[in-house]
This record gives sequence, structure tokens and C-alpha cells, in this order.
Amino acid sequence: MPGINYLVEQMLKLQSPLAIFASAPIPVITISATATTQSLNDVVISGIPSGVTIARVTGGIFWGETIDDSGSANKLLDNQNLQVRKSVGGTWTTFLTLPDDCIHIGASLEGSGRLFPGYTDVKAEVTGNGTYNIQWVNSRADASNILLKDVVVYLQVTYQLT
Repeated sequence: MPGINYLVEQMLKLQSPLAIFASAPIPVITISATATTQSLNDVVISGIPSGVTIARVTGGIFWGETIDDSGSANKLLDNQNLQVRKSVGGTWTTFLTLPDDCIHIGASLEGSGRLFPGYTDVKAEVTGNGTYNIQWVNSRADASNILLKDVVVYLQVTYQLT
């Protein structure tokens, strides 16, 4: 009869453990009317067991408050990508596209934060434990400025024990 450790190990193989790794918060990001690529805080992945197979990696962004200080109704202009890369020798890879006209905010208003999860699998770039750089490519608002407060980006790693 197999031991309990063997049975637990076999049960875990049937499941796909999931871990979420978040960046440190950024107090404020300013999205102006000029397209700007912004570096966001790194995400550090640690504690993924050795010998596992990374099944899927996605990412997202969330923030606590949205503020318009342009005096006009405001929103994002054009599609904008959030990208990840390994901090050493990596290649920028898009994990989330924020669509044109999202993040609507009325003139000179303060609104709630938002969560935008990504669905693009970036396991080819995010391969396990390590530090990963994040950037927002060509962030741009219809009018200056949209302020996002307490911004956090995250990577969600699903893996399988082998």
C-alpha cells in the first residue's frame, strides 16, 4: 500500500497550482496626452518549486483611484500594451492590451480604481523564479492628465508538478 506522501504527490500532479506575484505599489502614474513608455515596478517570482512545468503565465494591472486633472472628460487614446521581460536577456512580450477609449473619467473627477486582467499566455518569457521588468508602451490619454494611484502589476503563474 502506498504511503501518504506518495498519495499527496499524485493528487498534486492532477492539479495545477497557481501563484500570484505582485509588484510593489507605485504611488501615482501620470498618463499625459503625449505617448510615453513608462517603466512600472518589477515583479519578483520566487518559491516556484524546482522541477515543475510552467503551464501558463498571465498578468494584469490594478489601481486604487482614477483622477482626471485635464478639465475635460478623458480616456485612453489608442490601444496600449503592458509588456514583461526577464530582467537579464529578456525580450519584451505583451501580456495585456488596454483598448482604445477605456478608463473613462469625467472632467476633473475622481473615480474608483480598476482591475484589468490579461489573458495572453507569456510562459515563453516568464519561465520561473526571477525578476521580471514591466513596461506600459505608449501610455497616452485624450487630454492631459489621467492619474492612477496605488498601481500594482502582477503575474499569475500556473504550474504542474512533474
